[in-house]
Amino acid sequence: MYKVADLRTALDLVRQAAVDRANMASLRILLAEELATSSLLRLSDTAVIEQIAWHMVRGALVAVAHPIPEPRAAASSADVELLESGGSAPSSSAHANTGLANTDAGISRAFMSAGVDSAATNARADIGSDSGVNEVVVLEVEDTTFRFDSAVFMPEPVTEDAGETPSIDGVTGLDALITVFIRQKECADQAMLVTGHTDTSGPDDYNLKLSEKRAASVHALLTGERDRWAQISLEQNKPKDIQQILAWAHRGRRYDCDPGPVDGRIGGRSRAAIRQFKSGYNNRFPGTEIPVNESADANFWRAVYDVYMEELKSLLGIDDVGLDKYRRALHWADSAHHFVGCGESWPIDHFRADNYRSIINRRVEVLFFDTGEFPELACHPAPDQCRKDVCVLYNENTYQRTHLPVLSVRRPQSSPYFMAPQSPGARHWIRIQHLYCYVVTFQDDGTIKDVQLYKMNLGQLADPATDAVRRIECDCDVWLYFSHRDDLDKPLLREHRFSKIGGTLPLLGPVRIPCGRNVEVHVDLWQQKDWIIVFSQDIGYGKFDTAKMADWHGRYSICTIDPLTKEFSLHGDQKLKDEQEVWKGVSTASGGGPIALSHWSDYGDIAMWVGTLSDTPTPQVKILLTKNGTNVCTYNQITRGSDNVLRYGFHVYDQTLVKQLEDARLVSPGREQNALIDALPDPPIRFLLPGDMVWYNQGQRNACGPFSFAAAMNYWRPYEFNPTGKDGLHCHYVVVPNIINGARTPENIQTAADDADMNGHVRDAEDLDRGRATKLIKLWLSAGIPVLFLSKERTKANWLERLWSYHWKVLAGYDANRFYMNNSGANQEGEDPSTRDNGFDYEHAPIGNCVNSENSFWDKWKAGGGDIVDFLRVSVQECTFIALYPNSKNHRGSSVK
Repeated sequence: MYKVADLRTALDLVRQAAVDRANMASLRILLAEELATSSLLRLSDTAVIEQIAWHMVRGALVAVAHPIPEPRAAASSADVELLESGGSAPSSSAHANTGLANTDAGISRAFMSAGVDSAATNARADIGSDSGVNEVVVLEVEDTTFRFDSAVFMPEPVTEDAGETPSIDGVTGLDALITVFIRQKECADQAMLVTGHTDTSGPDDYNLKLSEKRAASVHALLTGERDRWAQISLEQNKPKDIQQILAWAHRGRRYDCDPGPVDGRIGGRSRAAIRQFKSGYNNRFPGTEIPVNESADANFWRAVYDVYMEELKSLLGIDDVGLDKYRRALHWADSAHHFVGCGESWPIDHFRADNYRSIINRRVEVLFFDTGEFPELACHPAPDQCRKDVCVLYNENTYQRTHLPVLSVRRPQSSPYFMAPQSPGARHWIRIQHLYCYVVTFQDDGTIKDVQLYKMNLGQLADPATDAVRRIECDCDVWLYFSHRDDLDKPLLREHRFSKIGGTLPLLGPVRIPCGRNVEVHVDLWQQKDWIIVFSQDIGYGKFDTAKMADWHGRYSICTIDPLTKEFSLHGDQKLKDEQEVWKGVSTASGGGPIALSHWSDYGDIAMWVGTLSDTPTPQVKILLTKNGTNVCTYNQITRGSDNVLRYGFHVYDQTLVKQLEDARLVSPGREQNALIDALPDPPIRFLLPGDMVWYNQGQRNACGPFSFAAAMNYWRPYEFNPTGKDGLHCHYVVVPNIINGARTPENIQTAADDADMNGHVRDAEDLDRGRATKLIKLWLSAGIPVLFLSKERTKANWLERLWSYHWKVLAGYDANRFYMNNSGANQEGEDPSTRDNGFDYEHAPIGNCVNSENSFWDKWKAGGGDIVDFLRVSVQECTFIALYPNSKNHRGSSVK
């Protein structure tokens, strides 16, 4: 059996605070912390911990106030309440000795009431069909709502001492009514029964009728039966009820009706307060005027009912129509028995003591049953009858009781599952996860009321920091925005971004949030139309494992300058460029860097990564695809358009334009070829390949051919060809053959392309003028294809080295007066400042690691043939180039991607 001594620290806390009822809330928090960290309990269910903590507090208080004959599993409230003496207070010695001696018993009972098995303290008792025990959810209308021998439902905890003011922090009777309304909205599949109870003082038959009146009083308030509630209150009230209601109306509702001390004596001041209350009522409720007199008659109680309802509507933030909706949502478990009186049959405190006066025992409970689990009430064959011997409502072998705390929220809430199509246009819907969700609500005038950020956890809204599922207000409309970003809600930008009309974020809505358990919300988040969607699929040579988003700034540092000689050396490693990738202008080294896209879902072995393109820090962004932590592929200059942007983990070229260029190649040089080139569309003024190529410095090796080939191959097969990762993978002597000392001819490159199932035909523009030649090379680039070309660098080397200074590079883009390229070796402008164009920026480029002016490019390209290569009987034409692209149809498209 469970030993209370195992939690001695928690027990000491109970004993120390048991006589200080004002600290009950803080005590429960301390107890919950002790229970959660106890190595002996090993409890993980926070709901169980909360129930145990509360029952320990209550059990200790009962034990201190009155000796407990023996522990017993019993029903009790699910929230902290203040103990109010229902009879004569025990002596000081009882507090000091007898009560404390029974605190352990009270705590043992707490564990039993909380549903924790005494033999297995780390688990809740199972509830299910196998055990034959159903679950009933119990809302206890606070013990302090009814006075001794009274059926008046009080709006706040009752006061017994003359002049005592009720605690404003206590749970009120109106709070309990709100909880019932909200529970029925949230759990529409459950049905209710109201049960009334008394203590054991007085005759049994009298108590049975009194308990039924108390249940009827709560029922009448819930269902809106004004006259019936007034009649019950008129028949069964106490003078203190009248005085305290007047004091409540004066204090909380600003009626000029202060009755003075709540002492149970209706004297001149109390009678004057009744008159003033009625007068104030007539002013506030025109059309329902009542005679203004000093009598607490039926009209007085009808007026009290109306004031209750006004306060109830105010607390709920609704009008008469809204209150009527709540009432129509109530479901009763038995049409013939909405409420029953149980008399003194089922006390909580001193359950075996007869003629025992206890505020804890006089209560009303609202029981919530799941569909099909409501019992037949054989124990109540007729009004004013209760057969305890056949009662199953309070039989622990029939129902496991779960206590419902009185709620602090004023609106129903739910935690629905949000569903979306698995991909744009898909018929299959899945639970949304791995994304952030902004829930936006608006005022009636259209201004923003609130914006809340959540993280999607298996379809439900969760706390972004802890992943704990959060409930939100239901039975209302909201607007939603989903993103991979959690930084969009900034106070100064809220109206700019989240406005319903004119906001920069494409909100989805209105979306109705349903109430209920396990409800779903279907929302097509792809209708935001601002998504970048990247599919990670293996088309024969691997796939990426992570996708990230960075600013597109288009101004990367590409070289290092010697401050003395002004010579510069090109960055020889892609990693030096990766270090310049930023998000919001902040690099990884500075504590920022690119942010991850969200791993949305998987289609078999195809992973889907998503992010949003609205309100990005820069007008365009860059998508980085990584494998094993290394950037191997990028999508550059991604911009939000009118629809979602789809990418497939590899690049696509414009097959229509390529066909036109291939046709021009097949025509012999001369007028006919010139005419075909002239007929081709003009290339765009500026074009960059939509992705970077990973490059690597060849060092002192004569290996520019294979290193350039590897860089171009990386563009098409980034997961297989990664020069940075493997010192020029598939570059040196293995894939690309050589003729002498590592030199590669165009035919060597073409042989390697053929072996890799690539189209790499050797081409040249030797017979074309500069205008047509540069048009041709720009059109190949604008078709989405990297172009290897042979240039001759005029370096500062001696005449013999100059003779051999042929160099393969890979074009990656151009603009009005420059070409951008990937260069694995030297550059004449870097070694010889005298060859540079004045005012030309050689230090920065949006793509590649090398930049030449168009004039310089043309001169080098034109010189890349003849002389020494002809002497060696290797036919290399001037303006030689190789447009390298895959034969596979996977890379063909109607446009460049």
